[in-house]
Amino acid sequence: MPRKGKKIILILVEGGSDLISLELIKKLNRRQEEIAFKITKGDITSNEHTTLANCISKVNDKITEFIAESKVKKGDIIKLVHILDTDGTYISDDNIEIDSTASNFIYTDDKIIANSKDRVSERNAKKKSIMDKLLITAKISNIDYELYYMSCNLDHVLHNRRDILTDEAKKQFSNAFADEYYGREEEFLTFINDDSFKVSGSYQETWSFIKLNSNSLKRYSNLWLFFKKDEEHSE
Repeated sequence: MPRKGKKIILILVEGGSDLISLELIKKLNRRQEEIAFKITKGDITSNEHTTLANCISKVNDKITEFIAESKVKKGDIIKLVHILDTDGTYISDDNIEIDSTASNFIYTDDKIIANSKDRVSERNAKKKSIMDKLLITAKISNIDYELYYMSCNLDHVLHNRRDILTDEAKKQFSNAFADEYYGREEEFLTFINDDSFKVSGSYQETWSFIKLNSNSLKRYSNLWLFFKKDEEHSE
């Protein structure tokens, strides 16, 4: 729970396992502000109730929920950091393969396999349009807003496994990851700057990169930029 009167950087993550893995960020904070997390309970950008018209308000709803839960003032939140999975959103429809036996979307380095091409294409079109709108959004409810990605998803970046399907398995991987960096959280900065998946460049350049070809299926992240900004702010 954030301390009363403290300024807060609020980080939105999709699920409980994401929080377990990334909560160590609190111990890497070099700012005067506190780091707090809010679980969005799934991907806002692909949720059936989210549209291009209401996506900003859906993110704002999470701010409202956090304020109610933590009893802080809206003015205490100075930045909103949103971490999303790319889920192969930016691939061409040519990179969608039909397999009638596939019960879930199957992600590879160059294609999504599913029992319906239309399902993937429609999901991608919707998620892409919403992500692109959020990307050009500088403030939500007058709070600075930044969007970072895990590609193809958080499990892919942190555990090098894009195919962890059950919540229990996700929790096991997340607990192991948290244990690995417990007491040596600074080493996470080395990890998140690993050249094998770090996308170099400016904020906009890293987003331009992930939209190319099948990059949104591959193991990439621009989350390192958040920590770079953190260092610059503390200097």
